[in-house]
Amino acid sequence: MKKEDLKQYLATRRMGWPYEDSYHVDHMGGHRFVAKIGDELAGLSYAEVSDDGKAAVMKMNLKGQYAEYGIGTELLELLMEELQNSGLETIRYEIPHERYAFQIYRNLGFTVESQDEETVRFIWRRTILVTAFEPFGGETLNPTAEVLGMLPDETSGYAIRKLLLPVEYGRSADIAISEYDRLRPSAVIMLGQAGGRSAITPEKTARNLMDCEKPDNAGRIADHLRIAENGPETMSSTLPIGKIVDALTMRGICCEVSEDAGEFVCNSLFYSMLKHSGGEVPTGFIHVPYIKEQGHADEPFMEISDICTAAEVIIETVLTNGEIG
Repeated sequence: MKKEDLKQYLATRRMGWPYEDSYHVDHMGGHRFVAKIGDELAGLSYAEVSDDGKAAVMKMNLKGQYAEYGIGTELLELLMEELQNSGLETIRYEIPHERYAFQIYRNLGFTVESQDEETVRFIWRRTILVTAFEPFGGETLNPTAEVLGMLPDETSGYAIRKLLLPVEYGRSADIAISEYDRLRPSAVIMLGQAGGRSAITPEKTARNLMDCEKPDNAGRIADHLRIAENGPETMSSTLPIGKIVDALTMRGICCEVSEDAGEFVCNSLFYSMLKHSGGEVPTGFIHVPYIKEQGHADEPFMEISDICTAAEVIIETVLTNGEIG
């Protein structure tokens, strides 16, 4: 949950409540947060971390008379933020089934691990966000969408969150950024089709420009428009591009660095995500060629199996060389 969304949610829950002047939350260290109304303890959240430092179980206690004001949500959000920044691989949280509030925990990045009649057990796992696009321009296939369905769900202790995006200016970035804020992934790898290219091409630079005669899938044509009015003219990928090229070349997969991500939706998504992530995690865009199933006999193509292998190698290379915290 984004901080501004959390603040708005809490403000809504606390409209008219009588504790505003006396309410405060203290960080007690050791993954512990305490909420107080004056000198009275209203609630606390804390975590029990495994001996190897890879897993944690979250706990929370909240006095019943304060259960309707969002105090518990704030305590959990603060604890989650600290735990996610501490290098843990998994975080679990279990609540009684009758207190099941799925959307709140989903917004904190949890998914349901298991449930029965009495309890619901949630889990957060460190994640790589991989995006791809739907077909566009009259095509019935997009190789990136096909690859997305072929990728494993996890690798090297990370969950792979696979997100299929519409080929629409603005909307694709909004969806991806919302998922980024929810998941707080360790890296973002965005895939797109570049028909006519013969190699996997990691993009080096995103430009603050939308300018293409062809419409997106919503029918919008961008005529020399800025993506962010006050944003920089260009932004650079934070993926380990040199390492990616070396790794793919060693696997016999043709790979070249690209200096131009175009001016269509791919570039718009690339720029928007870089601007939003602000260098927090390795973030970048990879273009791939046509696949032969698309039927462009006069254009270069690559086997879908090779593109999928390339995507897996890129993910592993980012995990190994992408300065992931």
